[in-house]
Amino acid sequence: SVTLSVSGTDVRRASYDYYDGTDSYGSAGDLKRAQIQIWTGSAWSTIATHYYRYYKAGDANGVVNGLKYVLSPFGYAAMVAAAEPGQT
Repeated sequence: SVTLSVSGTDVRRASYDYYDGTDSYGSAGDLKRAQIQIWTGSAWSTIATHYYRYYKAGDANGVVNGLKYVLSPFGYAAMVAAAEPGQT
């Protein structure tokens, strides 16, 4: 993660999750999610999530590790609300 501090106080950070190679949507090391979080005074609260999927070996119409698509925070929220498999 990368944290923004103002006058010594943490205020915002970007946190990153990566595929581990066992998932259908990316190879090991591919960026899965980038979350923007704010410090509430006692915990980090996620305010936006960007989500990424990639081509894997054997996929048609793409190259291995090539970006297949990106979901904006609004798209990610809609996908989670629709209970897309693999997004728990």
